[in-house]
Amino acid sequence: MKTIPTLEATVLRMKTEIQADQAAGIVPQQVKSFSELHNYVDANEYGGFCEEGRNILSEESVAFANEAQNQVDKWLSDLYSTTIENRVGGRRHAEIDDEEGNQEAYDRREGERRKRIDEHARRVILNKR
Repeated sequence: MKTIPTLEATVLRMKTEIQADQAAGIVPQQVKSFSELHNYVDANEYGGFCEEGRNILSEESVAFANEAQNQVDKWLSDLYSTTIENRVGGRRHAEIDDEEGNQEAYDRREGERRKRIDEHARRVILNKR
């Protein structure tokens, strides 16, 4: 019998799958909501909801999927807001770095930060299995 993942594990899986699609260029980094994901992919497949053996039509499953999608929607909205704030601040830092000849160092720090976030998400998922 297949183990049903927790809501927390499902949401984390959805976030990781979205980030993977963003890294692959399938989904833009600036997506603001779960519904906007549908412009690029079948977002209902995130989290394994469409995998074989999942009963997605029961009332309980629909409520579970809705809650997971609501949490991801909030995460995307918060992430978008933070990204916009950081871009404004990032431009200021980039201008300062560029003036000092350190634009490459700034870009490298940003890339390293994204890698750390992705690696943390992967570790959390592996620990949940």
